[in-house]
Amino acid sequence: MIATRAGLETPVVLLIFNRPDFTEIVFRAIAHARPKRLFVFADGPRSPQEATLCAQTRAVIKVDWPCDLTMEVAEVNLGCRERVASGIDRAFAESERAIILEDDCVPDPTFFRFCEEMLDRYQDDERVMSITGANYLGRWTRGWRSPSYTFSHFGSPWGWASWRRAWEHFDVTMQAWKHPTTKPWLQDVLQNNEVYQFQATRFDMIYGNGHSWDVAWLFTKLLDAGLTIVPAVNLIRNIGCLGGNSIPPTHPLANMPTSPMAFPLRHPSAVAVDRLYDLQHVRRIGEG
Repeated sequence: MIATRAGLETPVVLLIFNRPDFTEIVFRAIAHARPKRLFVFADGPRSPQEATLCAQTRAVIKVDWPCDLTMEVAEVNLGCRERVASGIDRAFAESERAIILEDDCVPDPTFFRFCEEMLDRYQDDERVMSITGANYLGRWTRGWRSPSYTFSHFGSPWGWASWRRAWEHFDVTMQAWKHPTTKPWLQDVLQNNEVYQFQATRFDMIYGNGHSWDVAWLFTKLLDAGLTIVPAVNLIRNIGCLGGNSIPPTHPLANMPTSPMAFPLRHPSAVAVDRLYDLQHVRRIGEG
């Protein structure tokens, strides 16, 4: 399902809360792609004072192209974890696949075509569980005629796509983390102690945390040794560091510029994890 002038075929999910300025920037990028199906999931205010910001954010959503819009608004604050997880649950209950963006993740225009081509190519390959638009290294090449993307055990939640077949494994509570066989299994999957220790520390921090959903999604994929497709260039600019995000403005990932993806895509010769990329990925996160 490749995007045409008539509009993007794959449904898009937009997750919003209380940041109208950021939401407007991301919504403009979505509107340019003209998806035929759009899901918008809005969390509710935490206080009466926040209600105005939430209302202003929802008012940004003005669809002026042929589109089947589903807008689900929480009347009370569900929190990041529950709002995001419940919204994506609904999207995949109604669609076999989707492209997902949060309100501070600004996509390069080529992000949508890249996602659609990857969703088509790997839709029946259960080794591949998601596609991300963010490349934390900015650019990743492996010599002359380097592929347009690589395979990672990690990836990023900043603009991504997946299939119902993968999301149905998601457990936001991460119950398997405390099972005695899980840690040896992940050590075997990752095959690098530095990488394993970095992720294990994150899982210890997030287990039982009512806020985070994205680390639980990463954990879900690792339980199946699942792969995420990472573009060779960064296709997502995270502007959340400018206000309200846990990423400080000085972090190398904050507001990182994007580059367009070149087409036609050059495909890797095999579906296999790029362990060098994964090592550099976790080291880049740790730079903050």
